[in-house]
Amino acid sequence: MWLESFYPYTKTRLTPSRGKPNYTMDQLTPEQKQAVMMQAQNEGNQQIMQAMMDSMIKNCFEKCAGSSGDKLDSREQGCMAACQDRYLDTRGQVQEALQKRQGMS
Repeated sequence: MWLESFYPYTKTRLTPSRGKPNYTMDQLTPEQKQAVMMQAQNEGNQQIMQAMMDSMIKNCFEKCAGSSGDKLDSREQGCMAACQDRYLDTRGQVQEALQKRQGMS
């Protein structure tokens, strides 16, 4: 059931046990193994992207925000926008590379 919620094409229902699936990889069909591996890879990719976004926020703020108070002035806002654009461009390139790598496996 756990795996089927992500991959409805699987034919075998797998039941969770204390939040974890009650099976070993040896018990899965090749399609189920592939689905589990894809899910793990997708979760890893999401963690990479989240870390990159966290880094963007921290680094851009440290680079651009001054001590002018609780609001960013127009120069700081422009700096934040440009910094975030650079990070998002890089994120797109990383995401594309991850997708290519995923397609190769």
